[in-house]
Amino acid sequence: PIKSDTGCTLNQSTGIMSNCMCKWGVEQPTVCLFSNDLKVKLEALKVALASQDVPWYVSEAYPPTVVHASQCHTNGKCVDLAIDTSKIFFFAPFSSLQGKICDNVTELTTAAATLGFMVGNEYLACGGTEYESTVGGHVHLEIP
Repeated sequence: PIKSDTGCTLNQSTGIMSNCMCKWGVEQPTVCLFSNDLKVKLEALKVALASQDVPWYVSEAYPPTVVHASQCHTNGKCVDLAIDTSKIFFFAPFSSLQGKICDNVTELTTAAATLGFMVGNEYLACGGTEYESTVGGHVHLEIP
């Protein structure tokens, strides 16, 4: 196995990164698993959104915690990202909060598409689509 500077270990036979600490946008990191190619793209997304103050975090990666329509959750080639609502307008009225969430979703999906991700918006209140497997609002990002 190959270790990265973020503590991830690359299994060369599967291409899956393990023991990665997802620290992007959250103070309390959780373990997320994804392919090295996806990790590189997520780091580029982090840089692209750094100046836009979009508080996002990985909410689902590999292995999946629920059954997904997208099989990429079983091979480390996609993630679901969520907007950290605790970091935006904590004391604002709900309508202002919802508007800011949708602005962040738009910024996130636009930046991700520009970087070559296949993007799925599953924030219903922000023009997204609900699937049978949708659990809460999130943005689905996938690489080929």
